[in-house]
Amino acid sequence: MAEYQNKTERALKNRWMDLKNRREELTMITCGELAKIPKGFDLPYVECKSVIQSQSDYCKTSCEYYKKKLLPIDEEMQEIRDSRPSFLD
Repeated sequence: MAEYQNKTERALKNRWMDLKNRREELTMITCGELAKIPKGFDLPYVECKSVIQSQSDYCKTSCEYYKKKLLPIDEEMQEIRDSRPSFLD
């Protein structure tokens, strides 16, 4: 049983790293929504990753890029978190 758990954890960790890397790659672009975000052009940064951190309400509800590209990744990462694997402790 312990060996099975180790294999499962290993597979989850590999998937987690794949998702994390993919998310990082997808957020290293210039935000294409600045014109639509209230006060978007007043933000001190334009990188998608930073915009998501500071404008998450807008991104999660209104940004099509976030909903299509990042939300599925975030949801899968949350499922992994919810399973409480030891590598996230």
